[in-house]
Amino acid sequence: MDVVAADLADPDTVRPHLHGVEAVFLIWPFADPAATAQLAPRVVDVLAAVGSLWVAESAPQIKRTSA
Repeated sequence: MDVVAADLADPDTVRPHLHGVEAVFLIWPFADPAATAQLAPRVVDVLAAVGSLWVAESAPQIKRTSA
């Protein structure tokens, strides 16, 4: 396993780290729904472009807003 850093606000910075990758554990840092709505589809597109890839997302700052 390798750990890499990329700027998820610029999803193309993820691409160079994906050669030979079989799985990604993604820690999603954006709690702002607007940032997530804008960036998440772009990040997923970059990850999907490398082929079969499992992505596990973690959003530690998400707060439950309804019962």
